[in-house]
Amino acid sequence: MNPSCYLHTYDTSIKKGFSLQTPKKKGVILENKDHQVVSEASPLPGYSQESFDTVYQELLLHLRTLETLSSLDMVHDFLLEIRLSPSSSFAIYSLFQQIFSPSIYPLVVPIRHYVDTSEEKLLSAMKNFPPDQLIKIKMGSYPVQRAIALMKELSFYSQLHVDIGKKWSLEETLRFSDAFSAGRFVALEDPVGTLQDLWLFAERSPHPISLDHLLRLSSVEELLDVPNLVACEYKPTLDMHLLLDKKLLTKLRQRNIAYTFSSSYETDVGIACIARLGFHLQATLPFGIDTLSIFTKRLVQDPFAKDGDKLILSKKPQLIQNYAKSALPYC
Repeated sequence: MNPSCYLHTYDTSIKKGFSLQTPKKKGVILENKDHQVVSEASPLPGYSQESFDTVYQELLLHLRTLETLSSLDMVHDFLLEIRLSPSSSFAIYSLFQQIFSPSIYPLVVPIRHYVDTSEEKLLSAMKNFPPDQLIKIKMGSYPVQRAIALMKELSFYSQLHVDIGKKWSLEETLRFSDAFSAGRFVALEDPVGTLQDLWLFAERSPHPISLDHLLRLSSVEELLDVPNLVACEYKPTLDMHLLLDKKLLTKLRQRNIAYTFSSSYETDVGIACIARLGFHLQATLPFGIDTLSIFTKRLVQDPFAKDGDKLILSKKPQLIQNYAKSALPYC
């Protein structure tokens, strides 16, 4: 029997001006040729404990086994049993989701726009968006007083999701919080660096809270009662081991805590996988997958179109074969 699952590697450049701790992004593309579907395993430099080599070897080791899986439930059980790295699990689950629970195209998903740029370019970058469009803006790298001043300059934007990213102390974040009235922000993301400070901040601040990196410091049960917690943002490349728990999203729904999915700087292959996974798992907030602009090249043939605050996958992505540096069937 001829193999149907293949591995490809990529090593793509990142445009100047983006702070990804590395000038290139390296990852693995998993392809099922019989069904003409692809997925991506892409460790996140500086955040993930995974390495490219670890992920590649994991996928290579289990490539033949993947060809024996005949349902999404079997895939789920296999991943729970084997306990692979999160990005490997994401690649495998995403591949078979397309086979056993395929999307109907065009697939339209809501997105929020993302601004992470230098202070000199921030205000001009914001002018590209309508005042009522949902925008995630990174503020944690700024001194608190400058962040306050910038937010006041952006007062005409009504849908700001401010990502502090655990960068400020409790006192600094409270100073930022006190400078604005309740309702000014859609949410403050990861406002402090520890769970203890998170509780203290939540008890003293009127602003809604969303969690991203802090989700990896505790179980969901320990976070559900945090005052003003309104949203959880999962990155499948980092959190797929959590998302395999079928009870997780049910618990969030029961507590009226919204959830969504965002990228860890995947290529266009991974972005499409996150969109499909989020749609499959019934995300309740716009996706944070507006990050493709950082790459100099695409891996698939024009699968996306943007329409304001929507991302449209018009067709099943087709891998540009001559882009991959290698292709290796399991032999």
